[in-house]
Amino acid sequence: MKKFRRYFALIFPIIFLYSCGFEPLYESKSYNFYFAEIKTKNDNTYFNIFKKFISKHQINIDQKNEYYLDVNIEKNKKVLSRDASGNPIVYIIIINSDINVSDKEKIILSNNYEKKFKYSHDSSIFDLKLYEKEIEKKLIKQIIDELIISIISLEKKTSSISNTNKIKVGVNSKVEVGYAKGS
Repeated sequence: MKKFRRYFALIFPIIFLYSCGFEPLYESKSYNFYFAEIKTKNDNTYFNIFKKFISKHQINIDQKNEYYLDVNIEKNKKVLSRDASGNPIVYIIIINSDINVSDKEKIILSNNYEKKFKYSHDSSIFDLKLYEKEIEKKLIKQIIDELIISIISLEKKTSSISNTNKIKVGVNSKVEVGYAKGS
């Protein structure tokens, strides 16, 4: 009897989630939108990383919705802790981004993201710079993932609403990611 309960407890949630139409939001590989233009006021390396990661969403293959991005990305690096001789030990990288998504007429989504990552440094300056570049890429990728999820959820909301008005959504996202010891 206990064995039957275990199997039932394992199989019932799977069947329930499958039959209720559950679909992961970000899992869908085909999106109903593309980015026609991505522009910025400050063309820096962080914007180029952003543009590289989001370039797969710039291809128009039978997507209905065309969006335009206005992106502003900045990086700040601060020293949080120093040793007895004054050398930095613990750093924090902060990536700030303001992203406006618009259709041809108006801004439909405005997101402000702040991603943080704390790390310590024990090795050479060269290794530190390589580690920082990887951290920056990961933080920018997280911003893009959240942006895509916001757009997908916005499209699901607008498709479920019968009128043709767009919904303006403002999101402030402040996330602090991990603490790692540098190599």
